[in-house]
Amino acid sequence: AVLRFLLKHIAEGHEFQVRYHWTKNAVAIWDNRATVHYATYDYPPGNRHAVRVTPHGEIPYFEHP
Repeated sequence: AVLRFLLKHIAEGHEFQVRYHWTKNAVAIWDNRATVHYATYDYPPGNRHAVRVTPHGEIPYFEHP
């Protein structure tokens, strides 16, 4: 029951959603660790090129000289 509630909350909670209209040379970046991603087939007859990038570190850091 709790899982069903959470999934419905995510799916219907418009304040948590991002809708992106693709344009030529557009770039979109999201963090899959904190995102429920659902791609919509809304770009025919065009093509989409996707590249998955995974960072090696879990915690951001800055190396001081």
